[in-house]
Amino acid sequence: MPLNQLSIVGQLCLDLYCATKNHIYKDYATQTANFLKSNSRVADNCYEWNYTLPFSASDSNVYLADDIGHRNYVVFFAANCYS
Repeated sequence: MPLNQLSIVGQLCLDLYCATKNHIYKDYATQTANFLKSNSRVADNCYEWNYTLPFSASDSNVYLADDIGHRNYVVFFAANCYS
């Protein structure tokens, strides 16, 4: 699943937690945010991540960085989780 789609599911769980206070949603959102952060790298004082994760180490150069339109979803979710 592309990381921007994963962040949309994470945001949905965060919203469900806010509405229901059911910790299963908060736990999933937290795990998703940590997964996204662990698959990011810092370049020029900015976080950067691939659109999808490589299947193996040899594939790591195949995937290009996510474009601006898709990054909005990931940044919005990350800002909500870490604020």
